[in-house]
Amino acid sequence: MPDDCAVGSIRIGTGNDYPDHEGRHTARSYLRSPFYSTIQYVDLSQSPTAKPRRYPIGEIDRIVMVGLDGDTVNYVREIRYRMFKSNSPDTKKEKGRYRMPVLFREDYRGKDGIALLTEFRETEQTTGLRTALQKERWCYVKLKDEPAARVLSVSTAGENPESTQKNFVRFAKQTFANYPDLVQRIESNEFSVKDPLKLVKAYEAIVTY
Repeated sequence: MPDDCAVGSIRIGTGNDYPDHEGRHTARSYLRSPFYSTIQYVDLSQSPTAKPRRYPIGEIDRIVMVGLDGDTVNYVREIRYRMFKSNSPDTKKEKGRYRMPVLFREDYRGKDGIALLTEFRETEQTTGLRTALQKERWCYVKLKDEPAARVLSVSTAGENPESTQKNFVRFAKQTFANYPDLVQRIESNEFSVKDPLKLVKAYEAIVTY
């Protein structure tokens, strides 16, 4: 994501710049800081050259990115379960799981809180004297009435497609372990990492109808 990127609107948890019907406010601004899912803040300004204002992630509900062609992409602050313990001050423990706030791309929002979310991560990989930035895409599902999202898949550039699919099946079986019929369909490769929405809608059909 470029540092200076036009933002259609951003809903902030505090303040009164542009009040909306929920008592929060919406700021239409330009993004002036690097943007990926696990950032701790965003810098926004009213013009590309104006002095930016910093918003911590805890004050952000939603960011709507607007492209030059007018297309929009929604990013929402949700909680995800961590796979491993973290010492981050933003990490909280709940029922044996550690969780943290993330700015997810919102790919689907269904009934009873069910959602398909994408997290973009950047990590440094060092080999000998060379350090490279590796970009990862993590796919999550938020199950019915759950407080946090669970992982469905992870992929990186150049990864073997068969390995990506195997990891998708492994994560999906863990996430939907309480639905044995759905697990059987996952094991039979009815669902693909290329179309996680099909799996989420299959789960939604089980729990909401």
